[in-house]
Amino acid sequence: MTSQSKLSVRITQADAARALAGALENLIDPVPQAVTQFEDGADAWRVEAYFAAPPDLATLSAQLEAALGSALPPLELADVPDLNWVAISQAALPPVAAGRFVVH
Repeated sequence: MTSQSKLSVRITQADAARALAGALENLIDPVPQAVTQFEDGADAWRVEAYFAAPPDLATLSAQLEAALGSALPPLELADVPDLNWVAISQAALPPVAAGRFVVH
């Protein structure tokens, strides 16, 4: 089974999180397949980037720090297993009553 890699970083400033997400999307090599940014508790944001193959963390960190002009919080790299995520998410959905039918 092959897997993708997920880079994750937690940032306490909204502007820094937006800048990091933009740098990941436009300024680094290799380019990630997807980048997400969302709130992560009170006054924090999580930026994640998904790569087809694991990037070199030291090189990636240096590229991002150069693009942003500042030091970054610790970067976390994790494997994402190659699973059928659609089937997994659909299995968690409850049945839906639609008139005399139940969609499950």
